[in-house]
Amino acid sequence: MSNIKYSETFKANAVQKYWHSQPRSFSKCAKKIGIASNTLENWVRNASFKKRANMTEKKKNWTPTEKLQLIFQAEQLSEEKLGEFLRKNGIYEDTLREWKEECLISLGQSDRDTKRENQQLKKKVQKLKKEVNRKDKALAESAALLVLSKKFQALWADEDDNT
Repeated sequence: MSNIKYSETFKANAVQKYWHSQPRSFSKCAKKIGIASNTLENWVRNASFKKRANMTEKKKNWTPTEKLQLIFQAEQLSEEKLGEFLRKNGIYEDTLREWKEECLISLGQSDRDTKRENQQLKKKVQKLKKEVNRKDKALAESAALLVLSKKFQALWADEDDNT
């Protein structure tokens, strides 16, 4: 069986013909178009999925705050009222479920991320404290050597004056 590449326009036209055919039958419509019925079925399924996704996206780009509010409102509703609520807001139950999972995941990740960041910051502070102590010791040693060298020069200067 050959793997034929169809244009997006051809696919869209085939899907439209299927939706407008009466009665709707994949096999009859596919035969008229000249393609395999399972191919047409896949195209219709993909088109329906894309249409559904686009409808949700086109209706509104939900902000995280709005998503969270909708999740809380939906959680308080009974099964019967949930469908009406979802239709009213133009979202699907799957979409709402995905948003809820995203919220839960991000809450869990933020806790873990915060702990990880705190640990990294503590390590960095300890490292910087060690470095400051090391530099303080080096500075004290340099200052002591400088004082000693000045005293040594002062002693030699006194001896040179006596001679």
